[in-house]
Amino acid sequence: MAVQIDISGPDTQGRVFLSWTPVPATARLVGGGAAGPLNIVLRSTGAVGGLLFDTVRSDQGSATLPLVLPGDGQPANFWIAGEFQKPSSSYGDAVVQATDAAGTIVGSVAVMVRIRKNAQTLPAPERDRFLAALGTLNAQGHGAYRDFRDMHTAVSNLEMHGNVGFLPWHRTYVLDLERALQAIDPTVAVPYWRFDEPAPDVFTRDFMGESDPQDQAVFRPGHALEHWFTDGQLGIIRGLDFPPDGPAKVMDEFDTMALGTPGDVSQAFTAWKTILTAMPTLVSRRSARSPTCRRRCAIRYFSCCTPMSIDYGPNGSG
Repeated sequence: MAVQIDISGPDTQGRVFLSWTPVPATARLVGGGAAGPLNIVLRSTGAVGGLLFDTVRSDQGSATLPLVLPGDGQPANFWIAGEFQKPSSSYGDAVVQATDAAGTIVGSVAVMVRIRKNAQTLPAPERDRFLAALGTLNAQGHGAYRDFRDMHTAVSNLEMHGNVGFLPWHRTYVLDLERALQAIDPTVAVPYWRFDEPAPDVFTRDFMGESDPQDQAVFRPGHALEHWFTDGQLGIIRGLDFPPDGPAKVMDEFDTMALGTPGDVSQAFTAWKTILTAMPTLVSRRSARSPTCRRRCAIRYFSCCTPMSIDYGPNGSG
């Protein structure tokens, strides 16, 4: 007799990708009828990714959960989520295991706790999978990346930057890009850049490129973005307005909150946009005004996962 564990939201190949948000799941007996109910315990037994269980949707789950499975094969319901600060590194390193009263393993399912991680501390294997998917999406100018490039231009500036939809527009944009990357490699998530902290391991030849004196991103030989192509040109133009081993200049929490004007959303947004325009951008002012400024996109996507890290160029192309 075995226990079948089903978790909601599997992909077309039956793989399950979890986050910190609980999702419903079931466990049931298969392989024939039982004399009576079976007591089992669900456990998180993965080598890297951690899992939490509960009988209701909550943020109080635990790494073990006792369940009673009906002998007639009817499912017992539970909720499952990734354990905070215990994400996966690869698929299958998080495991749901069911044991009976004797401690015998009667069922298990391997999953992945897939979340966005800090680019500065992203392990090399995960970094390289992300880069490989991004390079494939570009496909030397022939891939679906062109659609994302064409959406984020001066033509759409009033929609994406010129009103209060600024934040949700970019969050949806990043999510769409992430899903496109996951269609190539489902273990990939878009990393984020904490630009209020030093990130010496982000702007390197191994990751997002090292800017040379001509503001050209330089990569190591064989890098997935080495043949990046867009706007009819090879390469990425991106100079930095801050030292790569130090944080960018950012507003503190007090000044950020002071941008809000109670009762006047329009004035609040106008003030906030003024600050964005004056912020350090990911590119030098010279290259931001050049016709090739939109070739910056290889770095921008994981930088705009947080509200105040949008690359707002002075030409309005974002």
